[in-house]
Amino acid sequence: MSATVTTTLVYPKSDTATGSVNDYILKQELEDVGLSVGVQEVTSIGTDVRIVLSGNASEADKTAVDAVIAAHQGDAFQEPPMKVYAETLTSDDSGDEIEKADLEVGPLAAGNYIVGWYMEHATTTTTGTSGSRAILDISKNGGAAVERAQDSNGENQFKSFSGSLALKVLDGESYSFTLLHERIGASGNASRVQRARITLVRV
Repeated sequence: MSATVTTTLVYPKSDTATGSVNDYILKQELEDVGLSVGVQEVTSIGTDVRIVLSGNASEADKTAVDAVIAAHQGDAFQEPPMKVYAETLTSDDSGDEIEKADLEVGPLAAGNYIVGWYMEHATTTTTGTSGSRAILDISKNGGAAVERAQDSNGENQFKSFSGSLALKVLDGESYSFTLLHERIGASGNASRVQRARITLVRV
């Protein structure tokens, strides 16, 4: 029975962008680049990192691995829980979406996570045509922000905007969670917000 063919590449960690290696993230980066062979193993050994590819890697594969190594950041995983609080009362009458609190996290280790948020919002005066809107935006890996939750309030009394979402995270992924608010309707009726909180936990 013939032995399984593999290609082993060894690089000094000093070849990376930061001189450090995160094995899990580097393996994901190599898989994402679209090599013609599989990534069997990535292992740090002293000052080097060893990469084992399944099959005979082509010269194009090796060039692609070189590029991934050169760009690799080697950041350590962030350990949850992570949180941000913006408790003070603020207001805005521009009609634009205004950021109240932002939590940027990553790289994260693979697993299941829960993001929870809370914010109180109100309208300065009640005219029947104005109100405040509270928004939660989420972006992943530096991509475009996507609105995941929204609430409106036309009263001059604070109303809570809260909830939670489950996330399935892959090794090395990063996220940004942002609470925003805006005045809707006629000007002169500013949106007011306070007690904004965002928390990420691993479950």
